[in-house]
Amino acid sequence: MTLTKEDTTAHTVVSDTASSTDSRSDASMDYPNTFEGPEKNLEVDLNRAVGDNPLGLRALTRGQIDALLDAAKCTILSKVSNESLDAYVLSESSLFVYPHKMLIKTCGTTTLLKALPLLTEYIRQLGMSVDKVRYSRKNFLLPDDQLFPHTSFSTEVEYLNDFFPNGAAHVFGPINADHWYSYVWDVHEHGEPVTNNSGAANEHTVHVLMQDMSEDAAAAFFKRDNGWDGATMSEKSGIRALAPGAIMDAFAFEPCGYSMNAIDGPAYSTIHITPESHCSYASYETNDMVGAYGPLLQDVLGVFRPAKFTVTMSVVGDLVMKDHVFKNKEFAGYKRKGGWTQAHMDGDITVMKANFVASA
Repeated sequence: MTLTKEDTTAHTVVSDTASSTDSRSDASMDYPNTFEGPEKNLEVDLNRAVGDNPLGLRALTRGQIDALLDAAKCTILSKVSNESLDAYVLSESSLFVYPHKMLIKTCGTTTLLKALPLLTEYIRQLGMSVDKVRYSRKNFLLPDDQLFPHTSFSTEVEYLNDFFPNGAAHVFGPINADHWYSYVWDVHEHGEPVTNNSGAANEHTVHVLMQDMSEDAAAAFFKRDNGWDGATMSEKSGIRALAPGAIMDAFAFEPCGYSMNAIDGPAYSTIHITPESHCSYASYETNDMVGAYGPLLQDVLGVFRPAKFTVTMSVVGDLVMKDHVFKNKEFAGYKRKGGWTQAHMDGDITVMKANFVASA
């Protein structure tokens, strides 16, 4: 998701308060309302063997969820549900609630990790227990604008460790260019493969973080110019075709910006767009295990046509990937910038990351 100018006046851990990346341009300094598109991502998995309520986290009331999001400085805009999960479009990104998993994504200057005190209390009240915790994000465009505890990755890690001691923290990619921070905590003995009590035997989550999208593609997400609602933006832009059989919930912001959640059984996909040229950003995320990720990635890039993008994958259990897109030096009109990074982290989780830029 994005607020808009009208809405707002496998390295050691390093601080990112003083440095951004080559994604920051001099032009962005001239816009006091530059929006921080890259999301903070918190995923908490619960042990399926603990707790008596079959609804699990889905038993939380709207008031409880509102309080949780208030701590993170965002609000609910809409909701869709199916037999597997509840999906909320937020004022800043998305929330997905399964019986034994909660995933919160927030962008801008939200304080996502401040939701942890309430969330851990809710889990205790439900008689449930935490199995895994994952926190991740791309480096910020404007790190100095972030609020505690998001003022640096080191501070975020310290805050997380207050709740989940001795989590593993990594930086993927070059710290002087686009990179990905990842923190993992696992209830079991660190470093030992464990049975995944919180979900399916294998779980893959893909993030595609795109910058400097084509002006033609970005034009679809300016409601002030085209008057389109979220559903129309989804159809006109090609987003609807990315999840043809899913329940889709799309929201168009004033004067520009777009957010979308789509759910199909236990699989979700979500897109958030900041279309302004000085901070152009679009993200796509899904946990749908498609096997061959090249065609999916090519379809997503075809919608937005960015000048560059970062792709990451988080895998619980065995890696199932028919086409190893990270190893490709050239792909769909893009070339990999530098190498690709992989680490096997606590909780039997593998994380991969690579940067790509347009070939022409």
